[in-house]
Amino acid sequence: MKRKIVAIVVLMLVATTVVSATNINVKENNFKIVNAEPSEPGLFDWCSVDQKQTHQDGTGMTLTPPETNAQSFTPTKDKLTAVSLYIFKASTPPEPVQITVSIRDNLTGSDLATKTIDTSVVTIKSSGTWVLFDFEDISLTSENTYYMVCTGTAGDATNAYVWLFADNDTYTRGEPWYKATENFPWMKNHMAGDFCFKTYFRKPLDVSSTPKNNEMVNPTQYSVDVPVWKKGDSWTYNYHWVNYKYDSNGTLWYTLNYNCTMTSVVTDDTGDNYTMKETSTNIDGRATIGKYRLKFTPFTKKTNDVIFQKIDLGCFSEIQQEKGLVFWLIGNILPFPAQYHHIFEYSDTPAYRFLPFPLNAGTNGTIPGGSQIWREKASLYWGLISLFDWPEKTNTYGGTHYHCEMANITVPAGTYNAYNVSIDLSYDLGRYHVWRYYVPELGNQAKLYFSSDWDNTGKPGTIVEYELVSTTFTP
Repeated sequence: MKRKIVAIVVLMLVATTVVSATNINVKENNFKIVNAEPSEPGLFDWCSVDQKQTHQDGTGMTLTPPETNAQSFTPTKDKLTAVSLYIFKASTPPEPVQITVSIRDNLTGSDLATKTIDTSVVTIKSSGTWVLFDFEDISLTSENTYYMVCTGTAGDATNAYVWLFADNDTYTRGEPWYKATENFPWMKNHMAGDFCFKTYFRKPLDVSSTPKNNEMVNPTQYSVDVPVWKKGDSWTYNYHWVNYKYDSNGTLWYTLNYNCTMTSVVTDDTGDNYTMKETSTNIDGRATIGKYRLKFTPFTKKTNDVIFQKIDLGCFSEIQQEKGLVFWLIGNILPFPAQYHHIFEYSDTPAYRFLPFPLNAGTNGTIPGGSQIWREKASLYWGLISLFDWPEKTNTYGGTHYHCEMANITVPAGTYNAYNVSIDLSYDLGRYHVWRYYVPELGNQAKLYFSSDWDNTGKPGTIVEYELVSTTFTP
């Protein structure tokens, strides 16, 4: 009869024992059942994962002959490069043990791919280890059912390598299966909810040695590709914006300075592009436009509507607006309420690549140039008082040279290892600096600093800063 193994560890994690499913009265003797959540896909891991079930309740199925375990899954990608299983070592199994994982499109069919690891080479801990089975890439049909079939070559009911599972049905796109002997039919495993696994559609870092606690090992060896966003994904930032404009004589006539909380939400993920809506809260700031001095109120809203292409997150177009109730400050008289509207629209051909995916630490290159069509205007009282109105114009710009390095950053959302894509250059009108800190597990930038001069005399032009507060993004 198939054994269900319960992992037990000393409170100080210095010893391990097991009990079988037929003896569920676990002895207390300073032991406790492992019931911790396994680590989620880590840095350089999550961005390659398609399907996953990473919850476990401290129990699993032995990988002992002649028994076989399997877990079905339903991919969303058309390629499978590897899988990883969460396995622990129960007591003292004979060594070495060969553990094999095969991929099938039918439980009784032939193997599409197979990989065997040797426990004398790959260390599996008593507390549990994510074990990678990296095979030759195979093509899949998305939304079809496939099976990962797992066997071991040695062990018994109490001394074995054990595939951990969740007690409940936590993965709705597949089921656990069990086969007692070679000649026994496959049966759904009602002792398990779903086994712990991850499937990869890109080559992963060896997860059996994935850096923990944001520590990285030779990050320059790994590329990070474009994240996959979903409708409803959101990122909230603390946001600071400063802008200056000058006339042809170099006289300052426009200033904008505000702080706010900005939340970016993916509103559409169909087709080849993403659409994103960015909306402010808690805005605090001022604008001076010629003789008009304006103070923002809680009813002044900053919004951005952006279109990104999925292939590289290049930006096709953006509409930036500050709109709503402001106080018009006239001399020493009390503030006078007014409706304010400032809009800046632009589109790029080709789409402008803010981040040069795939990102590789220790590299540099050029972000391609292009052309931009833009217009900008501002008014009070729904256009009755025009503050300025610049009709549509076209600018061309050349490529910009960037460097990509790793940086450890701390923002309100936490501390992360980030890819710092930096541009620092001189041009005809002055200097341009931008540092974008992209964090793979967050699927977006966690921090940005942007600064550009108005001209080559050193007059400031635009400063933008933001830091991540929270996100709903999951890989």
